[in-house]
Amino acid sequence: DEQHEIREEWPDEYDDEGNLVRAAGSAVVQEAAPAGDRYSLRPSELAWFVLRGLAQRQESLEARVAALEAQ
Repeated sequence: DEQHEIREEWPDEYDDEGNLVRAAGSAVVQEAAPAGDRYSLRPSELAWFVLRGLAQRQESLEARVAALEAQ
């Protein structure tokens, strides 16, 4: 997802005697970033994906063997 710039802003700060302690300003907390086009999987997620593919293949082979044995 696109990330927008996040800025922290603050007003002038004065001590009890009225002396300027910190001038008003702002700082970037998070820089803007465009949306990415890369996706990734955790190793465990990839393992489940591969395992499901193998299970589907096994089911398909068992169905084919059953059909041949029925002839």
